[in-house]
Parts: sequence; structure tokens; C-alpha cells
Amino acid sequence: MELDNYVNSNFTNIEDLKSLDTKLDELRDIDQRVKNIVSNKLLNSAEPQPLEQINPDTDKPRLNYAIQKIISVISVITKLDDLNESYDNINALLQEYGEIPVLKELQIQIKKKQVAEIQRDYLLKYQQIENKLAESTSLEDLRSLSLQMDELHAPELISSLDEEIGRRRVKMEGELTSLIKDNKWLSKNTVSKATLTSITRTTESLIQLQSIRNTPSYPDTWWALDCLLEPVVTRFHYHFDTPNKDTNKLSKPEWALNFIENFLEDNLPLLNITFDEQFKKVHKIGTYETITALLVPARNKMNKVIRVINTNLKSEYDNKVREKYGVLLSHLIFELSSFDQRLRNKYKYNPYATDSAEPVMKKWTGLTGDILLDENNRAFESWLEFEKTLAVKRFNQEIINVNDWIKIDFDYQPNKSSNEDGSVGTKYLRPTFSAYGLVKLIENLNSHFQTLSIVKFQLKYVSSIQLHLLDLYLTGLTQQHKSFTDKNTKSVLTMIPGGIDTNTKTSIKREAELIASLEKLTEIYCSTKFVNNSIQKWNEDLVFVQLWKMYQSFSSSALESDMDDGLFSSVSTKFDKLLDQTLNSYLGILRVEIKQLLKAYVNTSQWDLSDQGTDLSPSKDLNPLINTLPTYFDIIEKAVSKIDYFAVSNMAVTVISELLYEYVITNNRFSRTGINQLIIDFNYLISSLHVTLLLNTRRSSSITRFDDYTMSNDNNRSYVKVVQAIDVLDSISSSVAADIKRQNEAIDQLRLDYGHGIGALSTAEIKDLLNRLVEE
Repeated sequence: MELDNYVNSNFTNIEDLKSLDTKLDELRDIDQRVKNIVSNKLLNSAEPQPLEQINPDTDKPRLNYAIQKIISVISVITKLDDLNESYDNINALLQEYGEIPVLKELQIQIKKKQVAEIQRDYLLKYQQIENKLAESTSLEDLRSLSLQMDELHAPELISSLDEEIGRRRVKMEGELTSLIKDNKWLSKNTVSKATLTSITRTTESLIQLQSIRNTPSYPDTWWALDCLLEPVVTRFHYHFDTPNKDTNKLSKPEWALNFIENFLEDNLPLLNITFDEQFKKVHKIGTYETITALLVPARNKMNKVIRVINTNLKSEYDNKVREKYGVLLSHLIFELSSFDQRLRNKYKYNPYATDSAEPVMKKWTGLTGDILLDENNRAFESWLEFEKTLAVKRFNQEIINVNDWIKIDFDYQPNKSSNEDGSVGTKYLRPTFSAYGLVKLIENLNSHFQTLSIVKFQLKYVSSIQLHLLDLYLTGLTQQHKSFTDKNTKSVLTMIPGGIDTNTKTSIKREAELIASLEKLTEIYCSTKFVNNSIQKWNEDLVFVQLWKMYQSFSSSALESDMDDGLFSSVSTKFDKLLDQTLNSYLGILRVEIKQLLKAYVNTSQWDLSDQGTDLSPSKDLNPLINTLPTYFDIIEKAVSKIDYFAVSNMAVTVISELLYEYVITNNRFSRTGINQLIIDFNYLISSLHVTLLLNTRRSSSITRFDDYTMSNDNNRSYVKVVQAIDVLDSISSSVAADIKRQNEAIDQLRLDYGHGIGALSTAEIKDLLNRLVEE
């Protein structure tokens, strides 16, 4: 007999359980008959068999032992009340002696009996719970029954329990609503003690009832609070949802939010007296649950406002009208974010918190998050699109498309909060008008995005707007640098013999063109450097560091190598690249111009001079460089910082030193008089330009252009090389030089004679110098 058929045919309703003992006796009788049959068969199998049927190799003592063991185990099983133990014993015999049919059948019957007893226990528990549910049980009994139903997995009983809870809810809500209406709850200043007691008692019962199976989680609310706050919600709807009402203005969402805050300020103490202790019993915080309930009408109101704004943004083709609604949307987001922050600050509100000491694992994203995360209204997408459109419009109109956008603001003074020193005489980087405007625009946008508390939205905002504006500005600067490079390349070609323009330009015209080129290059450099300085500062701001860490924590894609240092590291790398290109352009200009200014000096100077017995004087061919270079560097010096000026001046020192070494020192032979002339010329050049080129700073007190200037080009390697080369030429006679050249170890010994060890020159270069001394 199949178990399902047996149960279905013998237990058709709850009343059949009364005959359960009779049915069990029948099963036991059947079980006993089966056991007798098994025993008889086993005994019969032990009788002597004909000789031809007995295997001569059979171990008869072992066979008898097996038969006795099986009979003994079955005898024990017949006396056991534990079906599980009986089943295990039969299973052990099957494991030991194989699939004996009678044992297998006995195992099946025991299993059926086990299932029958489980069904009996289930039906008994079901009947007990059903009977208790039909009685007028207390709330605590209902809670206990709910737990039993969950363990029993009885959906029909759970449905009955839900119906019972629903009936009691209607009754309690009716009682609470009557108390609220009759006593003008929340509509007058005082409430009688008796009324407060009745409201508190009914509220407690309703909270306990809902906590049995319907404990709400944000943004859902408690039934009791829906009743208690109904008067204030009605007033809220009257003021802020009634058409044409003075208080229902699209441009004033803060009025509705202030209404909620004012109500909390005035009534929260009374509400806490009413139900705070009741919420503690269900491990909730009364203040937080009250705020959650009050956010429902506010959330619905703001969603209506969003829908109106979105409808007009999509259907309106007039840009002015679209901008109007975009401004309303931005204002709404700002007010919502401010409201959220006030709730956090004043009430420490987090709807996911409980009265336990355990930390809250989930963060409240605010009413702003509720609105923006609602995919039905697309509020964030609309707001982001408007913010981007407005930012790009400001960028185009106020920054990149004005006539003087690339001009330097020489009146700029750094803020006290910045790292730059704005005191008189101190050098700091001057921005162009566009660079300063861009930085201020992005800092303003940074304050906008910080009102959002959702990382995903913050990242979208920064990448779509701030980084986009920086890329646009970088594109403009790159184009300016390309135009400069193209123009400057053409200008350089005109100076090459046989170039594209063989007409000789006047020195005045050339100087004017070079000044214009340096001004343009300095404007590009100041724009790039000022913005990049701000980018690096933003990259280290705590808010952006935290945002970057959050992005790294949930980003599954491999990060770009140039983006592993922060949110702005990628765009900062691009600005650094343009800065390097600009510095290379400075170097290119200086190399061409200094070479041109020293051309006459290099070509006309004679160094194999005889002793004329007259005083030597500096070469006048150095004057073009001495008179012109300070003019060029004044353009740079008044616009850049100390470190930037040092970098460019270092380039000039390198170019001058390399030209002197390559075209003068290593391209001529020197008599003693020629060496003296070289020393006079070099000292004249350095003393005339030491302020401009930051040379001899440790030996001179005349550098007053920069207060306490600590940077110096005295250690420039090319400059040191020229100084040491002149020192060697000056200190060694031609006869000594001849002796040194004949000795293999003489160069090493020669180095020991100098404090500087002639470290800037190689052995081959020293030998070359010695060869340039004219024999006397």
C-alpha cells in the first residue's frame, strides 16, 4: 500500500484524527504479521537441505551465526518504539548481508510508518494552532502562533493569521482615529491625561500588532503613526497640494520642507511621550519612525514637482523657458540636500538604525536619494543635463570666447587660504583671465556635487561636468600652443640662409616679434600651470580622495595607469604634458635667439692674441645679448612663480654655456692674452646678467629682484663646465700642458690640484683644452 494512498484514504479531515490510535493498532498488527513471516522463513531456511543443494564449501558455523544474528536483531526491533533506530538496524543488516528480500520489504514498511507518524504530528500541530487562532487570543499569543506557523510551513494557517491581523487592525485603527478626531489631536495645545492614556494604549497595541508579521522598513511606515499623524498630513496636503494655493508654489519647495521641520520642532516631545517606549519594545527609535512617516507626504509632493518640471523641460523649445525650469530643478535639488543634512545634523536621523548598540551598516541617501533614485521621474538625468548645459554655456560665454581670455591678469592676488604668498615683492604665478574664471567655475560646481550623498551620482557629476570643462579648456590651450608652434617655426625658417624668406629683418622688428612670441608662450604657460595647480589641489581634497576610494572599491574594471593617483590624475597628466611642451618651446626660442645674439661675438673674436701691452676691455659684441636678454626675461619674471622663473632661467644659462663651450672654448686656440680676454668677457657677461640668470647668488648681494631668493643656477652643469674649463686654461702654461700630455697619469694628478677636481670635464675634454694652449 502506498503511503500517500493510505493517508488520503484514512485521514480525510481533522475529525479522522480521533481514530488515529485505532489506525496505529492496525499498522502494528500488520507489522507483527510481517515479522512472524520473516522469522518463519529464516527458520525454514536453516533446516537441512538435500546434499545435492548444499555447497560443500559453505561455512556452516558462520551461516548459523548470521541466521541467529538476523533473528536476534528482528526480535529487538519488534520491541523498539523508536522507528529511526529500527530503520538503522535493518539498514545495518542489509549493509552486512546484502539485499535479502524480506529485510528490504521490512525496511520499506518501517519507512512508511515513519512518514505516517510525521504526518500525524503535523496534523496534530495544525489542529492545535487552528483551534488557538479561532479563540480570542492575545497579541503575544498571536506572535507565538506566527512563529509556530513559520516552523510548520503552513501557508493556509499564515493566510488565516494575516486575515485575523487585518481584522484587528481595522478595529484598532478605528478606535485610534475616533480618539484623534474627538479630542482634536495635534490641533490644540493641551491634551488631557485620560485622552493621552487612551491614545498611548491603543497606539501600543497597534504597534505590537503590526510587528507580528508586518514590521515596516524604510520608506514604509507604521499603521499607528499613519493614524496619529493624519491631522498634520491633511494640513500638509491643504497647503502644498491644493491647486492655486499661495503656499503651493513650484519655485518654493523649501516651504513644504520647512513645514515638516517646524512640526517636528513643536510636536516631537508629545509624540515621543505617546509611543517612544512602545517602539523600544520592537527595537525601533520613535523619533526616526516619526520622521520616516512625515517624509511620505513630502516625498510625494517633491515627485509631483519633478514631474511638472520634467514635462516642461521635454516639451518646451524656448531656451529661456527651459533654462527657467532647469533653474527650478537645481533649486529643488539644493533644497532637498539641505533638508536632508539638517535632519542628519539635528536628529542624527538614519531610518536604518535601531536601539541596539550595533553599528548601522546602511547609509541613508536622504530624501534627495529617494527622488533621484526613482527611475520613473529621471530627475537626476534631467538635472545633470541642465547643470552641464549651463556650465558649458558659462564656459563659452565668460571664459573661452572673450577677447582677452588668454591675457594674464597682473592684478591678481592669491587668496589668504591658498598656499601662495601674496605679500609685496613675493613672486607667485599670475593666471590668465580664463584660467582664473575656469577654476572659480569648477569650485562652484564642486559645491553643487557635494550636496549629493550618492557616490554613483557624484562620480557622474564630476566626470560629466568638471572633467569635461577641463578637457574643453585643455583643447583650447593645445590649439593655442599649436598655432604658436606653427608660427614660430615659420619665423625660425626665415633666419636660416636659403630659407623661405631671405629678406633680412631689422633687429627692432625681430625683437618685437620675439617679445610677442614670449608673451603668447607665457600666457599659455600661466593658463596651463594655474589650472593644473588647482587640479592637483582638488585631487588631494578629502572629499575627492574619499570619492576616489569609493570608486576603486566597487570598480571591477582595471584602472588606467595614469588614473591610479586620484579622480583628476588623468586630466592632470594631460596638463603636465602641455606644460612640458611649453617649456620645450621656451628652450627652442632661447636657443635660436641667444645663438643669434652671440653670432657676431663667436664669429669675430680672436683668441690667439699677442701681448699688445694695452689694457684689455670686454668685447662690445656681447652687448646685444646683455641688453636684450633682460627684456625678454622681464616678460616671464613678472608673470610666473619663483620655481617657474628658475626653470626658464636655467635653460638660458645652459644655452649660453653650451654655446661658449662649443663655439668659443673648444673651437679656438688661446694665447695667454687670449685667455685673459676670455676671462674678461666671461666676467663681464656674468656680472651683467647675474640678476637675470640667477648666477653668483652666493657671492653677490646685488640680487634684489627676489626677496631671499634661495634658487640659483650656480650649479648648472653646463655653466660649471665653462667655469672649470676657463680655470684650467688660466692656471696652466703651454709648457706644463705639454708635460702633462706626455704622462699617462698626469690628468688624474692634475685634478688633485683643483678644489673642484675638474669634475665637470672628462679626461678627453681636459686633453682637448690643453691642446688649445698656444706655445709661448
